Amino acid sequence: MKRFICILFVVLTLFSFDIFSEETVRVRVDNDFIYSDVPPVLIDGRTYLPLRAILNAIGVDNKDIIWWELSESVEIRHQDIHILMPVNSFEVIVNDSIYYTDSPAFIRESRTFVPVRFLSETLNCKVDWDGINFIVDIYTK
Repeated sequence: MKRFICILFVVLTLFSFDIFSEETVRVRVDNDFIYSDVPPVLIDGRTYLPLRAILNAIGVDNKDIIWWELSESVEIRHQDIHILMPVNSFEVIVNDSIYYTDSPAFIRESRTFVPVRFLSETLNCKVDWDGINFIVDIYTK
């Protein structure tokens, strides 16, 4: 019994130091952090952020973001770029051409999460990953 209590104490101590906790991913656009009511998530090495949080930070106006309920797709118009991104699909239409992504959009907590790199680069932004600090840097200029 003493051995069991000792092992239990060690395990609980390790958890209290957050050794097994997941890293928190942060996203910056032009050196300003993006804050959203639903935080970014890291899934299989891909960072996802709620759609409007990333698009508004990049400079896309809400009037240029349309949610199509029946097809569960989002339409984005920004400058001369037109994107149609269905949820849970690997196919994305950009300016009438089909592109394939390895990280499709999905819905979680009533938000449409989109792959940060794919969407940012499609909108002509530069994207860097700081793997030490778990920060995605997006540059619009």
